[in-house]
Parts: sequence; structure tokens; C-alpha cells
Amino acid sequence: MHKLPDGWKEVELGNQEYFTILSSGIDEFKDEKNYLSTESIKGTKINKIEAIITYEDRPSRANMQPVLNSVWFAKMKATLKVYSFDEKNKEEIKKYILSTGFSGIKVNYKLVSPSYLRLMLISRDFNELKDKLSTGSTQSGINNSAIEKICLIIPPLVIQQKIVSILEKVEQTKVLRKEIDELTKYFLKSVFMEMFGNPIINNKKWSKLPLENLCTIRRGASPRPIDEFIGNEVPWIKIGDGTKGNELFIDDTKVMITKEGAKRSVLLKPGSLIFANCGVSLGFARILKIEGCIHDGWLSFENLDKRINQFYLLKLINHITTYLIKLAPEGTQPNLNTTIMKNLEIPIPPIELQNKFASIVKEVEVMKEQQKNSKEHIDNLFNVLMQKAFRGELA
Repeated sequence: MHKLPDGWKEVELGNQEYFTILSSGIDEFKDEKNYLSTESIKGTKINKIEAIITYEDRPSRANMQPVLNSVWFAKMKATLKVYSFDEKNKEEIKKYILSTGFSGIKVNYKLVSPSYLRLMLISRDFNELKDKLSTGSTQSGINNSAIEKICLIIPPLVIQQKIVSILEKVEQTKVLRKEIDELTKYFLKSVFMEMFGNPIINNKKWSKLPLENLCTIRRGASPRPIDEFIGNEVPWIKIGDGTKGNELFIDDTKVMITKEGAKRSVLLKPGSLIFANCGVSLGFARILKIEGCIHDGWLSFENLDKRINQFYLLKLINHITTYLIKLAPEGTQPNLNTTIMKNLEIPIPPIELQNKFASIVKEVEVMKEQQKNSKEHIDNLFNVLMQKAFRGELA
């Protein structure tokens, strides 16, 4: 093991001089409080309130009491959900009750900074160890007896504060990077509205044509039973392959099928535009970067007329998702058949304007790729600095 600097210690979380692992049970309260389940925390932020509760009418799992200088993490395996209560947000202690899916650790603030502990709990090393110690077949998680045995490296308090100062600056950079990424997602929507207006009401007063006059529409097909045609020859494009992050393209699939399976499906060339026509994914469109077969949850738009740009059509479809869902026949889930889509009339702006929009889309894609590389660089920097900090090589 790496030799620790003078004054640094390895301390178990069960060491009550430094830590208290909080037990379940809450104080009786009047009025209402916000209940935080593990689903309420995303990363290190509160993402949503699970429920508004009273003391008498609360879920059985709403039974963990936040206290000052405590840090909480989700016990479930393969989850990173961490939240702390310290001087900066102590008013929140009165607002929340937490789920028993969290473990709460109160620090002796004279020896351990809660901010330092929070950083330790989001570190890669801690989470890998937590996963290794997790037990249970249905929902694997770590129990208190295992938590007590986990050792953390604790430097003197003044060193902890220096480490926190450095790492929180990098962490803030990660937050800003994420905010910029989110703004980029909305940028194209704003540009689309600025250039083309609302396509449903067609406030630009362009001529409209049904889609069947602008392209060939085909529905995908699934060779059945699909298990008999799983192989390693032709990409099999399922809805999940279009939800992996990129809002324009599909360049990979999780599953392949055999050539015989491809004969019973719909094989598309790279550059084809496809559209999810059913279920919760209805309304999003993607362009293929690969040759592959689509199942019957997709429609393809092929042989586009010269009056329509592929990127304009893709973003138009994305933009009118709510309208398309209303067009779907009533049933267990919305489903748009080829007839409905063939008859769908869309505005036809000047092709020069469509092409200009397509150029902007491509430029944004380049920018998003740069942002992705930037995010990876920041994440790697943060992890390296974390490792250095907890080895005594940073402060």
C-alpha cells in the first residue's frame, strides 16, 4: 500500500470517534415534509421529490432522519447517489425525510469535513468497493456491517479543506460542462422555430404536401421467432439503439441477426432516415450510419424528393411529437401506421433554407463531439485528482 503522509490515518467508517452510521427512525413532525427516495437523487443533486408526506401518512421506507454534518449514499449496487447536509444547506434538514435505501453517516466535524467525506463517497475507489461488498440476489446492496468495515483515508482537517477547495473547483467545471451540453440540446429547437416557425399551424404560410408525395414510407419487419435468427452478420436495429445519446444518428447496435433473418426484415442502407412509430419512443427520428435491418417499431423514409432535406424532415418530426401522438389511434399505446404517416401533410420551406438549417445541424454535431471530448477530459482530470488527493499527493 502507498505510504501515507505524516498525520494521515486509515479510519474505518465504524470508528465512532470519527463517524456515526445513522440508524433508521425519525422524529415526530407536524405539517408536511418532502420524501426523498433513492430515485430522488441523481448524482449529487436532488432531481425530484418522491412525495409530500405527513408523519402519520408516510411510506414505511420514509424512515431516515437527516442531521447536520451527515452525508448520505444509496446502498444499492451500481448506483452513485450522494447527498450531504452541512452548514451550507442546513435549512434543508427541516424539509426532508429520506428513504431507508440510503445510508447516512454523520461526521465528527472536528476531525472530518462533511464535504471531504462527500468527495470520498463519490470516488471511483469507494464505489467499486461498495459494489464488491454488496449482497443480495433480487436487489443487491451493501449492509451496515459491511459499511462499518470500509476504511477511508483521513488527513488532518486543514489538509481536508485544501483538498475540498481544489476538487470542488473541478467539480463545478463538470457542472458547467453539463449545463452547456443541456443548452446545446435546446439550441437546435430554437433555431428550427426561428427559421421555420410552428409546423403545425404553418405560420410561415408555405405550401404543404403529404409525406407520400415526398418519400417512400416502409414499415420495418421482425423475423419471427426472432431468437431463431440472432447471429453475427447483419445489424438488428431496435428502438433502444436510437436512445443511446446521439439525437441524429445510429452507428451501432447491440444485437445482430443472420442473413436469413435479414431477408425476412427490412434492410436499409447507410444514410436512411427512420422514425419510431409506436410506444413511449414515438416521434423520434434517426439517420443510419450503418447498413442494418429495422424491426416493426420503425418506419423508414426513403427516396426523398429533391424538395425536402433529410435533416429538416428529421427535426420536423422531432418537433411535432406531441401532435403525432394525438394522431395515433387509441389503444394500449400510441401507434402510427404507414397510412397515417403517408397522409401527414408537412410545410415545404424553400430548399435553400432547409439546406442552411442542415448546415447548422452538422456544425452543432461537430461542436457536440468536441463537448463530449471535453467532458471526458474533465471527468478523467477529476478522477486523477481524486486519486492523488486521497494518496496525499495533492495538498
